[in-house]
Amino acid sequence: MSLVDNWMDDNKTYHFEGSTGLKKLCKLARDVAGAKDPFSNGCHEHGCMGDLHVFLEDNPGAIQAIVDWMDEAYPHPDDEDGDEDEDELESE
Repeated sequence: MSLVDNWMDDNKTYHFEGSTGLKKLCKLARDVAGAKDPFSNGCHEHGCMGDLHVFLEDNPGAIQAIVDWMDEAYPHPDDEDGDEDEDELESE
């Protein structure tokens, strides 16, 4: 079992939805990855947005994963009706 799996079990975290999910993600970044915002005053019991910010600054792969997810989740309106990408047409 991974550190993340153990953390999720210990913290009874089964989803990351809404503002509660974002708070849990901040706490996960602090507890598992050690990302701690040096300027936060006392909000570390539940995690701080600054912790997530520190995590993302130190982990560009996490930022890329978010960008990739957004690319899939929010396609260009022209791509929604099944049109092929121009790059795909050029390669054929």
